[in-house]
Amino acid sequence: MSQKTNPISFRLGLSQVWNASIASYGKSFTFYQKNNLENYLKYLFTSEGLHLGKILWSFDSKRILLIITYLEFPRTSNKQKHLTNKLNKNLFSLFKLPLKVYLFKHSIWSSSSEFIKSYISTNVNESISLKQILRSVSKIISVQLKTKKVVYTCKGPLTLKLKGFKIKSSGRFANSRNQMSKTIKHSGGCLPLPKINSHVEYTQSAIYTKLGICSLHIWLVYSY
Repeated sequence: MSQKTNPISFRLGLSQVWNASIASYGKSFTFYQKNNLENYLKYLFTSEGLHLGKILWSFDSKRILLIITYLEFPRTSNKQKHLTNKLNKNLFSLFKLPLKVYLFKHSIWSSSSEFIKSYISTNVNESISLKQILRSVSKIISVQLKTKKVVYTCKGPLTLKLKGFKIKSSGRFANSRNQMSKTIKHSGGCLPLPKINSHVEYTQSAIYTKLGICSLHIWLVYSY
């Protein structure tokens, strides 16, 4: 039975939006400039002690539109107004175009695949076992099943309910003589990935450990 690794591809344009919309007529942005902007945003949010989540871009020759989600630690104060002013000032001085920024703060980190990836990467850097991290993360997400959140779709803002999740990682997890990689899977709830009417958040990343590189795949399935 065939499976889709990235189930978002056949939903784009129908139920879910693209990460970026860039006009290609006349003087406009390039993917190189977009990559530089993303690197700047990652540096800015990291320097402020925040986790950067999903970024939605809309560029043309007249304006820049940014929709950014982020996670704030309990030890940090409310920096939303400070970040908005800083982005408006710095990006306008670079591109000389009107800028509109929408910042959305997440209250639950386990409701976003990007934040789950950041949480796993941060704990791995603190020399915590990857198997132990994945086990604890799956327990946390299991408690969050049926919780609701608001997302931006092609139909506008919608309230969705978390229906299921799946976490998969492949690599070497134990310091043994066996050089073969192993796969760890954790899942819960319902996972109707082939269905077009379900909203899916998918993230993949490479986790660097002392034993090598491990792949990380995260699926969060929401129902309308």
